[in-house]
Amino acid sequence: MHYRLEARHLCGFRLRPATVQAGLTWVILCILLAIPRSASAGSGREAAHIARELEFMTKAYQDAALRLLLREANRVAVELHLPEELPITRKKLVGYYISPPSIGKVVPGLGNISTHRYRYYVSVGNKFSYIEQLSDAGGGQELDKLKAEAFLPISRLDTNRAYQIATQWLSAISMDVNGLDRDCVRRIRAWTPEGKKGAHFVPLYWVSWGKQGEPVALVELFEPTKTLIQLRVEKSEYIFRRPLLITNIDVLLPQTDVPRKANVPEE
Repeated sequence: MHYRLEARHLCGFRLRPATVQAGLTWVILCILLAIPRSASAGSGREAAHIARELEFMTKAYQDAALRLLLREANRVAVELHLPEELPITRKKLVGYYISPPSIGKVVPGLGNISTHRYRYYVSVGNKFSYIEQLSDAGGGQELDKLKAEAFLPISRLDTNRAYQIATQWLSAISMDVNGLDRDCVRRIRAWTPEGKKGAHFVPLYWVSWGKQGEPVALVELFEPTKTLIQLRVEKSEYIFRRPLLITNIDVLLPQTDVPRKANVPEE
């Protein structure tokens, strides 16, 4: 959604996790082959072959990864008291992405699953690290809705309240709030449709932590309803959750291949 991209740009986050994951295969190919996209037909065939090797995945592996993702998403939904229909099951998903094991060896990350309300990512260090709210409405419509709900005088801006909510959520899902506050620079901003010197604001807050110019964590929230819009932690050392690992890959892989298009729910 456009307004979330603007928010991430504001706080130092410029790419959606989904965008990153969708481009992993091509990025790795470029690194391995060190050739431009306009290379010869022969190189193109070689790239396509390597892409197929990188994307190789069996149904058994995919099912095992999906079970881990579902279990973790259910835990997170409970810990954050999200408005999900629990338990989250495979039939309730509207989409998912499983990272092929060959790619996972280079760029750690198991994948993500999506319900009608949220998308859950197991990415950084193979740990749960991102969540973002989903909506059928466009970014402009979402902003108009929030503005209609709460367009307040600037005197009511409360960064302490935003910080309190954000850190409660981070603590609830075992993120290292003390470490973030100790090691990083914290910034708290709200949406001011009239500009920085405007007389009003919308209590859509971004609470972010950064270190040496790099983004480390971000919580985006709508304070009046305590609605979580997105939460991200980019560094594994600030994530106390256990990594999700598939330990019997050798058993799961020598079975029938599953094409890349299988990364969507089955009918």
